[in-house]
Amino acid sequence: MLNKKEIEEVIKIYRKVLEDESFNIGDDFFEKGGNSLSAAKICKRIKNESDIAITIADVLQNPTIEGLSKVLDSKKVMDKENKIIPKICPKKRYDTFPLTKIQKAYLLGRKSSSWASHYYLELKRKELDKEKLEKIINVLIKEHDALRIVIEADENSQRVLKDVLDYKVEFNDLSVNEDTTLFKDIRSQMENQILDVHTWPLFDIKVTKKKTDEYILHFSFDNVILDGFSILSILKEIAYRYENDDFLIKDQEVLFRDYAISCDLLNQSDIYKKSKEFWHEKIKSMALAPAIPTIEKKKYGGFYRLFGCLKKDKWERLKKLAAKNKVTANAVLLTAFCEVLYRWNFNKSFTLNLTVYNKDIFEEPFKNVLGDFTAVSLLMVTMGEKLTFIEKCQKIQRELSCVLENRYYDGVEVQRDYIKNNNLADKVPFPIVFTSTLGVLSESKLPGERYYGITQTPNVWFDHQIWEVDEELLYNWDILEGKYKKEMIQDMFCAYENILEELSKDFSVWEKSQKSIVKIQDKEIRNAGLMVSEELKGHSLVEIVLNNYENKKDNVAVIFDNKKYSYKELLKLAFTLKNKLCQEALFGILMEKGINQIVAVLAVLLNKSAYVPIDIKNPKERIEKIVNSSGIKTLITDDIIPKKADENIDIEKEIEEILKTDFSEKLAYIIYTSGSTGQPKGVMISHKSAANTILDINNRLGLSFFTCGLAISNLSFDLSVFDIFGILAAGGRIVIPKEDEVKDPEKWIKFVEENQISLWNSVPQFMEMLLLYIEKNHKSYNILSSLKFVLLSGDKIEKTLPKRIRNVNPFTRVICMGGATEASIWSNIYECYESEEEWNSIPYGYPLTNQKYYVLNKELLECPDFVTGELYIAGEGLALSYANDKEMTEKKFIFSNELGERIYKTGDLGRYDNKGRLIFVGRDDRQVKLQGYRIETGEVEAAFLNINGVSSVKVILHNCELWAFVILKVSENTDYLRQKLKEKLPNYYIPKHIVEIEEFPVSINGKIDEKSLGLMCENLKSKEVVNEFLQTDTEKNIADIWKKHLNKQTFSLEDDFFLCGGNSLSAIETMADIKEKYKDLDIGISDLYENSTIMEFSKLIDSRKEKISAVDSFVVGVI
Repeated sequence: MLNKKEIEEVIKIYRKVLEDESFNIGDDFFEKGGNSLSAAKICKRIKNESDIAITIADVLQNPTIEGLSKVLDSKKVMDKENKIIPKICPKKRYDTFPLTKIQKAYLLGRKSSSWASHYYLELKRKELDKEKLEKIINVLIKEHDALRIVIEADENSQRVLKDVLDYKVEFNDLSVNEDTTLFKDIRSQMENQILDVHTWPLFDIKVTKKKTDEYILHFSFDNVILDGFSILSILKEIAYRYENDDFLIKDQEVLFRDYAISCDLLNQSDIYKKSKEFWHEKIKSMALAPAIPTIEKKKYGGFYRLFGCLKKDKWERLKKLAAKNKVTANAVLLTAFCEVLYRWNFNKSFTLNLTVYNKDIFEEPFKNVLGDFTAVSLLMVTMGEKLTFIEKCQKIQRELSCVLENRYYDGVEVQRDYIKNNNLADKVPFPIVFTSTLGVLSESKLPGERYYGITQTPNVWFDHQIWEVDEELLYNWDILEGKYKKEMIQDMFCAYENILEELSKDFSVWEKSQKSIVKIQDKEIRNAGLMVSEELKGHSLVEIVLNNYENKKDNVAVIFDNKKYSYKELLKLAFTLKNKLCQEALFGILMEKGINQIVAVLAVLLNKSAYVPIDIKNPKERIEKIVNSSGIKTLITDDIIPKKADENIDIEKEIEEILKTDFSEKLAYIIYTSGSTGQPKGVMISHKSAANTILDINNRLGLSFFTCGLAISNLSFDLSVFDIFGILAAGGRIVIPKEDEVKDPEKWIKFVEENQISLWNSVPQFMEMLLLYIEKNHKSYNILSSLKFVLLSGDKIEKTLPKRIRNVNPFTRVICMGGATEASIWSNIYECYESEEEWNSIPYGYPLTNQKYYVLNKELLECPDFVTGELYIAGEGLALSYANDKEMTEKKFIFSNELGERIYKTGDLGRYDNKGRLIFVGRDDRQVKLQGYRIETGEVEAAFLNINGVSSVKVILHNCELWAFVILKVSENTDYLRQKLKEKLPNYYIPKHIVEIEEFPVSINGKIDEKSLGLMCENLKSKEVVNEFLQTDTEKNIADIWKKHLNKQTFSLEDDFFLCGGNSLSAIETMADIKEKYKDLDIGISDLYENSTIMEFSKLIDSRKEKISAVDSFVVGVI
């Protein structure tokens, strides 16, 4: 144990640091107002006086000297670190000296921001002797070197001016005729002041006398010469000298210049090198700043302030509760701030910028010196764990202690290293700051009552400042104007105030174990969008089609290949096929688009079975995967469909019998979507789930016998479920294009005109194709006059699209929807009339009836308004499970205890706005959407890895194109890889670009650096080589037309239009030019889909030209 003399020395250190002469061996460090900074000072003094090295954590974890003495006794310093001895040179007072790291950062920040590091404060007082105030200010200018500093022209050094002119305080008398505009102008000019750092003075002081005979003192300081504590020290000194008529100029033996030079010497010390090693390791896993939603602008300017106060009784109670739990008040306030940042930020781990004051690094010499002693340090926190608030405070306090012990390697340097290691040039990685003066600046009187203030710092967007005045806690948030939505910041500030109020009055809040202490307020608007209807529940697809049969049996149900089928004829065919089917749970449907598909679907459901649609264009391997995964025993193909219905079937009797069965809970269909493991996922949807969605839409739109819809979606795409059952339930007509007409807008227009199509339901890209075709081919807009409803879903909906649709037909209602196959077609709806400027796309809008949307963070807590989180769907539409995939089902369909219901993890990102609207943001997982299809890049990678010779692969989406980077065991032609992929995957899964590389670029943490891969994509795009294989005029003509539309300048015969970046929209534009070139030929967009390489399409053109020549010669011969 330490002897009595040693203990007495430690007691003296505690008394001096805590400024409390009563402190004794058994007193509690926290109860005496101790904090992390005072703990750091104690460690430093003990080290300097006894050569015993302890940590801040040692002091905080042993709050009495009695407890700490055991630690001191056990720690022996084996290798003494160099003591940091400041270099004091008063004789060189007016020589130039180096800038500190933070001063350099401030000056550099000026160049990238439109503001300086600046402190503005207004103080109000009842009386004022202007001459006296001015005299005191000039005394302080002479006494404190910092008030006479200017920056040299090279901006690498600074100097103190020996002599300056007397400073004149500007006086504005508004007492006779108060001009509020003039006062606002004074404030506006001073609060946003950018002082010339090369010209004295780097401060500005004004006085305004108001009509109320009150005086406002305006103080403006550039922080490059004075930090916040030094500024407050000056203000305190003004107050003291004013009250006591003290005009004495005190000599300064130690100068700010000495501090700046000593900081340079610090870089040679062992403790600096140790701190540098600590941070170099730390930044390898360091998170970025909180990703609070921002508003992106080219330029920002000005700051605004939110101000709050915790009254004396509540503040005193909070400090006592903190001390009782062995945490500092700073740790409590910092934890509360982190709790708020966590809830308004998608990531649980983030890093804050902490303002620290390095004056005490060199101990006593600089205690009374003014200047910019600011330094910054970085604190990474991880929130969202289920802990008590006390445990969270203790955790943050431990991390804070560790950070402060390693502050000798300045945070400016740490940030520079972080930016370099993570390729973040021109980015601001840590713009959110926590600044606390607790325990650093003792309370003292200012020359007036605080009236208004603001601070601003380059590359800082959000600065939370804390200080104690008159035994009250004052706090403010200084926010970069225009960077964040003000209503969101206000919500955050209210949440912070609520936390402090709760902590100050209810100790149970401290002890409750929870992921977050924040309570999300004002969800009434969001909840108002929820609609519940018992009438929509418990129905089946069979029931909604068969109901009301008597009234619609003679109506046309389906039109296909110029033939019309009544409801009676359609159902007779379905019952005929149904009677041929055995009793199996599942039937696969594998056939081209047409009436047979609908007959098969209805027959399977009437058989009390479920159908599994399979795209006939799928490769054999994928078809086999679906069959094996689902357990299908029978595939229904075209040749199984009866050519004629069994006329002996009594439809009415069959319907009566079938409706006795309750289908609602039964499985209706399984639709397969892309799977990240390489195996497609089979989504199992019940009758009641699908029927709930369909009936909701039918009711909203008022669909009826007069409704006529064009069914262009593939049967394996869940929009087809509505195409079939939505129309049949309403008693309307379904127009079905043939397989080669599905992507041909010329044929669509024909269908619309001939059948008076009133309902359009497709992915947005198909509507874009239709509009583009009309524009390119100068078609009359009247051709779409019959369209009453346009339903768009399945992909991002550009905000200009609804307006373009209404330009064609102003009476068309544009219904935008979204959701997931796993939630029965759609789960949200938004009827768009006018788009808003800030939208990137049309909002998701509001949940459908009996469905819910939650925006949750990674810990499944609800996100506040404007905050992006992952979208989860709940309610009647949820799928039963994935077919024979328990692991994936448990991963994606989970039960939330917080929400009290089963929810589906969509993988989509979204947010709510403050109007209760859901905004779609994008994808969170590795799933992308191309041309309306969901593609798991993991499935594409799995297909690559099943190709012999592929060692490793990474697939990314770059500029709306899939790129595959492959590492091969033996170099192989990419055409071979592409061909192998075609055997395993649909065409739209196949990357447009396949690039062989030797190794993947990796980030500092060893992960594949996708950003570098993206740069490689750009580089490769710009270096595409010329192919000289085009021979005939036709081939060259086609290539020239492709160049205009594919962002590619060179082609070979084997280049495929769609694999070269072509899509449905560019296909329309391309075909318009080809038709213009070959006016006499009968060619359509389906020809391009069926002959998509230059070689194939050129041959098609040439063959059609030969036919025309043959006909022409025949006609000439007859004449």
